[in-house]
Amino acid sequence: MATRKQSPAMSKSVTATLQGKGETLEELVRRAVFDAVQPFVAKLNEMGQKVDSVESEVKAIKETATGAEQSAHENAVLMKATSKEVKLLENQIIGLQVDCAQTVLRLQNVKEEQSENLKDLVSGLLAPFAKATKEEIKNDILEVRRTSSKYAMKRQLPREIIIDFSSKKTRDTILYNSYNVDLDYLGNKVKILKDVPFLARKRRFKYKGLAASLRKCDIKYKWLFPEGVWFRYKDQTYKITSEAQLTEFLFNHQEFLQEESSKSERESGGEERAGAAAPAAQRELRPRRKGGGGRGADPDYNLYCIRPTNLIAY
Repeated sequence: MATRKQSPAMSKSVTATLQGKGETLEELVRRAVFDAVQPFVAKLNEMGQKVDSVESEVKAIKETATGAEQSAHENAVLMKATSKEVKLLENQIIGLQVDCAQTVLRLQNVKEEQSENLKDLVSGLLAPFAKATKEEIKNDILEVRRTSSKYAMKRQLPREIIIDFSSKKTRDTILYNSYNVDLDYLGNKVKILKDVPFLARKRRFKYKGLAASLRKCDIKYKWLFPEGVWFRYKDQTYKITSEAQLTEFLFNHQEFLQEESSKSERESGGEERAGAAAPAAQRELRPRRKGGGGRGADPDYNLYCIRPTNLIAY
């Protein structure tokens, strides 16, 4: 059987047709791939925009935080400067109050009477301590009045008497001669104290424990202006004017605390032995002392208290 042969012209046309179809198929594949990838590209672009937006927000937040830090630093510097100015102003106020109080005395636990003549009353009470006559003391008094105080109200005592003298010398003489001397009036023990302004007492409060320890160890001290304590311990002079110095002193002188505790134990042991030696009936009749007894046992009293060696405390 005879085989049919294709002509060369026909073969060329078929090849051309296939080539045309091949080019068309390649374009279709490219278009399909492009269409399939296009959503992912769009999502990537969208994510890139979001990342740029987040980066800009983070940058803005960092700038805001930097501005806030600068403002906080400026405010801290301003507050520090303001606190220094306030403390300086408070020191000046304390100085003025202390200067005004250099001629003032306070009398505690003086019974109140109806239609009392305070000037005549205090002149008679203080004349022996001033080494002067009653009329001289009366002439030296500028003002005398009663006033309420937290100390007196807390202990249900009569209102305190405030006495303003014309000279500081009279006040200091009375304080010096009345130290460790009991003054009785109508059966009550009267305390003679100098007037310490509230701000000065507030500054002294943080050193109250140190002052109590110094008294227990019989160490002389004086209050400093505007705050602090001056004393001598083991042939050295100490000037404690801040809580940091107070902490450092107590840390470097542990024997000071041990000496205080041993002295307290000896005193308590001596009181126990004295109490054991006393008759039972006498011990029952003996009145109990509040707070351990003595003027130094009252913490509020110690803020007012003055010793003869402390007359230059102001």
